[in-house]
Amino acid sequence: MADHLEKIQGALFLMNVFILILFIKCAFIGAACWLWCSYEIKVLKVLRAYNERPTHCTLYGGVNIFLVLIIIFIMVAQSNPLLSFIASILLIALGVMVVIGYSAGYAALALQIEDRAAISRPSLRCLLKSGIIIESTFLLPILGQLLSLKMLFRGVGALILALVKREPE
Repeated sequence: MADHLEKIQGALFLMNVFILILFIKCAFIGAACWLWCSYEIKVLKVLRAYNERPTHCTLYGGVNIFLVLIIIFIMVAQSNPLLSFIASILLIALGVMVVIGYSAGYAALALQIEDRAAISRPSLRCLLKSGIIIESTFLLPILGQLLSLKMLFRGVGALILALVKREPE
């Protein structure tokens, strides 16, 4: 009887984890659509960097995410309330960078979905479709998570490149 209850609890735990991941992915899509409607020019700048230098974006994003996470862990390990507060601010900033990076990835796929060579910006409907497609690939066992990580690194790297790149006057 106890073994049967443990199996049920394990199944419920996995189902709750799956539902939590689903809500997080839906939040990413919703935030990306909001960003697109509110800050279209900024997202287009990140999208330009995302499409122009994919390898550099992936490298910059991976290295910077790794370094920021190490800094956060070091700050939290110090047991200093001020450092923990700063670490939480860094974590929130990293979360914002992740959402902006994912929105650039959604926009890149949305441009391919619309299949119009002359178009420079995708519609909100195609952005939503591309977000659902990209986040659905996360459900593939190992390949989905690797593709999601690559897109995460590339998107954050594109944001970093867009922030440091000087615009011609």
